[in-house]
Amino acid sequence: VEKWALRSARSASAEPAFALFVCLTGAGQANDVRFGPGDFFLVPAVAAGTELRPLGTETTLLRVTLPSR
Repeated sequence: VEKWALRSARSASAEPAFALFVCLTGAGQANDVRFGPGDFFLVPAVAAGTELRPLGTETTLLRVTLPSR
């Protein structure tokens, strides 16, 4: 589990692996989907390059992944 301060756009993952995200504060957008506090979403491995963008300031996310083997 990683806590991200989403201050600018960034890729969901540098590797082709899935990630589960939970928005803690602020708001953001992944593709055409907006998220806010309490929202969670899954980015599948085939979409690992999905760009996450903050919509305003103080956007924080939890990023949950499985350990690499």
